[in-house]
Order: sequence, then structure tokens, then C-alpha cells
Amino acid sequence: MTMGRVAWAATAVALLTAGPARASPEFPGVIRDDLGLSYAPACTLCHAGTDSDSGVSPATTPFARAAIERGLKAGDDDSLRAALSAMRNDRVDSAGDGESDIDKLIWGSDPNMADVPKGGAPPPPVDYGCTTAPPLGAPGTQIALLAGAGCLVTARRRSRRSSCATAARPPDAEGVDEPQA
Repeated sequence: MTMGRVAWAATAVALLTAGPARASPEFPGVIRDDLGLSYAPACTLCHAGTDSDSGVSPATTPFARAAIERGLKAGDDDSLRAALSAMRNDRVDSAGDGESDIDKLIWGSDPNMADVPKGGAPPPPVDYGCTTAPPLGAPGTQIALLAGAGCLVTARRRSRRSSCATAARPPDAEGVDEPQA
């Protein structure tokens, strides 16, 4: 066998036995920095689950496949930056919901999930608890505070009147000793 055939055979074996990319622990931080995110994406952005041998499954999510198609190489930060740039330019939409993967990452959403209506803006954030109350200076809050204070004053006056009326009422005749003459 000539050297050329050996090289072709080795290349064929490498391509046929190569699996999907494995975890690169620095990638979430690179994505955060490259896109200017306020968070580092979870490993599930690229990895669907865990593998019993390595603890992380191969990178097989739609987002990972799109990045690999655009040159992503395991452990190569520069290839990730180039893949993100290509995905931005190509407006890759892994979920098929009309919103690009890069936009969804910026919004804090999962590009693998169709959670944004086609052609729409990202859904508004859901607020719960105290954060939903209007600020104290907002219109109407002073009226609500005055109404609440009025209810408290009225309730207190009523409770005083009822206690005064009870104290002024003569005791029942039963059980009261009559003065002896």
C-alpha cells in the first residue's frame, strides 16, 4: 500500500468513527463574552443529557449541530467565536420559530425551543410577588394608601364604640346580688 492510500484510509477511518463533539467546559463563558450576555448559557444549550462514561452527552442539540456545521471544534474557543459569528450572519433558527438563535440567547431564551411566536418579539418577562406592585410614587398608589388608612381608622372606631357600649350596659339581673336593707 502506498503512503497516499494509507493517508486516505486513516482519514476515512477517522471520519467514520468520529462522534459528535464532546463537552468543552469553557464554551459557556466564551458564548457569554462573545455575545455580551449577562449569563453563561447552560451546558444543555449543546448537550441533551449525560453520558455514563464522561458525565456529559455528545453535542447533538439543534444549536450544537448548527454550530458544528459552521466550523465549531471541541475545545477550540476561536472556532466557537467564528461559528457564533456565522450563525448570526446566517440568522440560524434551530427551533424553526422565526427567531434567530443568537437573538434568543440575547433574550435569555433557549434557541433549541420554539417559545417565541413567529415574527414576534420575545415574550415579556413574567413577574411574581412584590415586584409586580407599582412603585410608591406611581399614580393611584396614594389613593390606595389613603383608602386603606381610612378603613383602619373606621374599623378601630367601631371596635371602640362596641367596647364602650358594653362597658356602659348594666349587668344582667341574674347572678347579681340585691343589696340588703
